[in-house]
Amino acid sequence: MSQLQDHLPSHVQWADDQGHQTPDLFSSFAEEYTALQEGAALLDLSHNGLITVSGEERVSFLSGLITNEINRVSNTQTIHTAMLTAQGRFIWDYTILSLDDSLMVVTEPDRLEMLVNQFRFYLLRTKAEISLNTNYALLGVAGPKATEILTKLHPEMNLADAPLGQVFSHDKVRVWKDPRHETFGWRILLPVDQLTELWDKLSHVITPVGLQAWTHYRAVNGLPRGAVDLPPNGCLPLEAGYLELNSVDFKKGCFIGQETTARTHHRGTIKKRLFKITFTEGTAPDSGTDILVDEEKQAGTLTTVSCQKGQCVGMALLRVSDVASGKPLTAGGHPLTATKPDWAEWDVV
Repeated sequence: MSQLQDHLPSHVQWADDQGHQTPDLFSSFAEEYTALQEGAALLDLSHNGLITVSGEERVSFLSGLITNEINRVSNTQTIHTAMLTAQGRFIWDYTILSLDDSLMVVTEPDRLEMLVNQFRFYLLRTKAEISLNTNYALLGVAGPKATEILTKLHPEMNLADAPLGQVFSHDKVRVWKDPRHETFGWRILLPVDQLTELWDKLSHVITPVGLQAWTHYRAVNGLPRGAVDLPPNGCLPLEAGYLELNSVDFKKGCFIGQETTARTHHRGTIKKRLFKITFTEGTAPDSGTDILVDEEKQAGTLTTVSCQKGQCVGMALLRVSDVASGKPLTAGGHPLTATKPDWAEWDVV
């Protein structure tokens, strides 16, 4: 659950997020969404999972498991990456950063213990240790003015014009620009015993934002969330844009699922892509609803969905040929349009 649950005001509304309680609404959706779109927004991500990987072979251990180049991780650089099945199907994604003499894995709150067990399954005789980390917590700051405000609060950190993934450290606090895309914003990792103090400091100048506004923001901007938009064992990382979002590196060494990933990329045989969904009548079905083309054939499944102020948006992995056909798309009888995210470099043909 959120590590701020006993600290936040009683008027805060709460929601279940992947089996964990997190703030859903602090004030109003309009105020919070405006902060994300036009200002700066403070996110409570303290329910997310943290795993420590330590030991002298921690780097080589993770290198063989992940889709990105672990050797890029340093005190000043972090990466986002995925972990696949032997058939190249997505299982988990997470951010990795350096923390003292260990590596920190920042991941979704759901299936955390499963990921720890999966790591330990691959350990064998490797000189590395895996453990849950409950000594730190995670916050986020997003929005077009996020960098400006964080710079004013922390002038000792040169945040302006920082590239994606760059890490800044002050005492035991790590601040980094999300390595996937600018619109994901910044992340702050800090010791738990400093969490309430920093939250209070930030929330005086940055609007706290809950799950409702953040979900809508993600859908409007086509920002995938591994725990929601990538079905485990059900999609390829390239289908969800993990190459464009800097989570796959074809120049690194071998990793589990590499053969399928590389073959799919070089042959150009990616039949599905992650699309932004807009419901044209302002209503939408629940996530998990099949999306049909011409009211007959399944094109994909609705993942993220958010309806606010008469605007219903979402995301889905759809067959590109079905979108390109121009035939009407519906989900639960609701008409919709599918467009590629702004960050996408591929074409709908």
